[in-house]
Amino acid sequence: MGKPVMGFEPATHALQKRCSTTELHRHKNTISQKSRGIPTDILSEVSLESFNANPTAIGPFGTSVLSWRVTGPTSGFHVELNQQTVVRSGEQVVQPVNTTTYRLTANARGVSELLGSVQVAADRSSCQINPGGNALSTIQGPIYANITGDLSFRDGSSPVVTFSPGRIRIQLHLSKHIDVFPNPDVDIDASFGLTVHNVALQVTAIPDRVLEATGELISVDISEPEWVWLLPGAALGLPIALDGGKRDAHKKMHELIQGIVELLNFYHTPPHGFRRQSVRIDVDNNGGGIIETTECPSAVLQKSAAIAQVNTPQC
Repeated sequence: MGKPVMGFEPATHALQKRCSTTELHRHKNTISQKSRGIPTDILSEVSLESFNANPTAIGPFGTSVLSWRVTGPTSGFHVELNQQTVVRSGEQVVQPVNTTTYRLTANARGVSELLGSVQVAADRSSCQINPGGNALSTIQGPIYANITGDLSFRDGSSPVVTFSPGRIRIQLHLSKHIDVFPNPDVDIDASFGLTVHNVALQVTAIPDRVLEATGELISVDISEPEWVWLLPGAALGLPIALDGGKRDAHKKMHELIQGIVELLNFYHTPPHGFRRQSVRIDVDNNGGGIIETTECPSAVLQKSAAIAQVNTPQC
């Protein structure tokens, strides 16, 4: 066998060199990980003894009990259930609206390792969807009804209502009379979402009043002409008036949102024995709004109605 050409290595020698280089890199990476404190050793000692859902299938407003047991080092890691920290061994009652997968992970210093998962199937075949009516007019109606007194629409403007997935945004351009100066410009920008109260198991809950506003954001900006500051006493009275005007406009907008939600609660009453389970806000293909509620039969309501009927005196 001839000598190798200068600059060329035999395949076997090159392979051995590459393998040894790979092992060296692995060794260096292991040392590097340990020196940086990456918790590979801690997570390798964590084990999932059990993770169950009972039952694994529920109907509308049903519940399931998740139970788990995790063992491992006494410190250095924590357990999360769907990204929420939980004890290492415990139980949690869940009431998913849709079929949901629950994941249990072990976490240490930013590193996460999946331990196991269980699924709770939610059967909604007995539910019905209420598409609602004209969502835009439903929102605009109470706005027009509540902009009264010292608040009025500026320059003939109209409320701008924009729908997006999970959100309703309201933009108002108003004029407000404040005693210190005439008709400042008031800009209000507000947005909110809608959700359903978790009252499915409460017999005393009113089934048609379960919608509530979530994530309410209100911004109020008041601007005034510069000459107003030249008026006697403006430097002292004007800031107080502006601050009071903002608080008043903010309060009025909050009350307006609550009025809209109340109107939506009574806009459609669920059929007898049914309860609202979820609500969807979205935008349709024409740029209009969608406020859609899903209503499901409630065993609690039906049982309560049956008891009331039995206890009702017969004529």
